[in-house]
Amino acid sequence: MKTQVFSTDTAYIYEYMLENIVMELIEKTAVYLPDDVMKKLKAARDEEKNERAKRIYDIMFENIELAQKKNVPLCQDTGVLEFFVRVGSEFPNPGAIREAIMKATAEATERVPLRPNAIEDDGKRERNTGNNIGSKIPWIDWEIVEGNEAEITLYLAGGGSSLPGASKVIPPHSENVEDMVVSRIAQYGVNACPPLFIGIGIGATSEIAAMLSKKAIVAPIGEESEEERAIREKINALNIGPQGFGGKTSALAVRIERSARHPAAFAIGLSTGCWAHRRGIVRVEKDLSYEIISHRRLDKK
Repeated sequence: MKTQVFSTDTAYIYEYMLENIVMELIEKTAVYLPDDVMKKLKAARDEEKNERAKRIYDIMFENIELAQKKNVPLCQDTGVLEFFVRVGSEFPNPGAIREAIMKATAEATERVPLRPNAIEDDGKRERNTGNNIGSKIPWIDWEIVEGNEAEITLYLAGGGSSLPGASKVIPPHSENVEDMVVSRIAQYGVNACPPLFIGIGIGATSEIAAMLSKKAIVAPIGEESEEERAIREKINALNIGPQGFGGKTSALAVRIERSARHPAAFAIGLSTGCWAHRRGIVRVEKDLSYEIISHRRLDKK
């Protein structure tokens, strides 16, 4: 369901309403799991045979219900805010999006509330900024596309769920992607609150591969390729299970994004998300009508 906000040429009103859209995106992402994640989590619970794992899933769904009932974040670690903005070349005043993100982040820290997680560290001392805003945080990734709408994806990157993340460059064909990913999950996956969502980037340099892996993990869950399914099955064979107590499912989904690469280098990036995979996507039209497309089930309540 699209929500009509306001149609005006007044810059102040435009920026204020855009801020409210981002604020709603932050709140829904922190409190409610997206539709596709809920579907994956329910399927994993229904397919589980391990009694201990089934009890862990029950606790997870109790957590989900309580968060919705009390309108509070699903997890005490509300993460570092990462925004991925695809904005049309004809979208009016795209520069207002950044200001809306910054203002909404500070406001959401108080209202949702979000735990203050932005730490400034100059190598000598650490300081919590208190409002989730710091140097280059919230992180904002920009992509200019054709059209007159904007699509804003928010990911709440928790500390534990980010721990298995890695990126490295190796000589071509010197290491198997599956082996690198499975080894990393075997070592650190239990710390990331499994079952996990896995994003893999394969590209030209370490930073490109790392960003591709993050874009893979925040994309809507789609059909698996054979390669993605093979990696997921190998991770599931580790028998980590929900919260590390063993069970059928250790990875709920695997997605791979690729770029062209240099003939002498092969870069692999890995990003992971916990079972509470807090990702939200809002689509905003040029008249500021909008829809949070990641959470459509909430419009049916």
